[in-house]
Amino acid sequence: VAKEAATVLHDTGAPWAGTVLDFEAVPRKCPNHTLASNPCVQGFTALTRELRAAMPGRLLTSAMPYTPLGGYFDYAALNETLDIFALMAYDMNSDDAVGDVSGPGSRLNLILKGIESYLKLGVPPSKLMVTLGWYGDDFVCNASGWNSSGWPRHDRCVLAYPPSGPCAPTCIDGGPKAGGLCISNCTEDIGYGEAKDLHDWLEASGARVSDWIVGDDGVSPFFQYISPTDGRRHQVWV
Repeated sequence: VAKEAATVLHDTGAPWAGTVLDFEAVPRKCPNHTLASNPCVQGFTALTRELRAAMPGRLLTSAMPYTPLGGYFDYAALNETLDIFALMAYDMNSDDAVGDVSGPGSRLNLILKGIESYLKLGVPPSKLMVTLGWYGDDFVCNASGWNSSGWPRHDRCVLAYPPSGPCAPTCIDGGPKAGGLCISNCTEDIGYGEAKDLHDWLEASGARVSDWIVGDDGVSPFFQYISPTDGRRHQVWV
């Protein structure tokens, strides 16, 4: 792998700055091992050493969890080989530590704690790059936790389906190409512009929709609405 990557970088003539790795769930491939003895974890570290030797002068970047997870990577060793730790600070609403609830895909308080944890491991600030998703989420909420007025008692609601569940959207007025829109029957990504358009369309159509609200993190905006197609409650966070 290291030789192939170095060949692409050196022989194609393209002005590549370096290479980016994205190996996820590494230790799960080799269960029942400590960090020091886990062949998958140590194999990834060895790969970065080989790449570092094969591509001098090039940047070596790897995608990393937004907070260092114990047993996933040998962070001290990677600090010697990687130029950039690209922290994946998105899709955090489905994180095991948070649960399947609505909320911002990038949670500022958790991101800051993650950065602090990397710094404590000796990774310098110059090597930390926070990556964010340029989209939000349209969540379908279940019925629990909603008060008599129909809006949730707290900012976030428990999801009717896991964020990864497959669902087909319901389209009205011919969908976006015909001036209508499509509403998810489950959680799905939604672009910032799409979220604004959805809110404007719901207001103009007389549907039940809230104003934009600042979430409990003090930063992230969201709104909630009742789907005009089936009466299900949604929250849109961006």
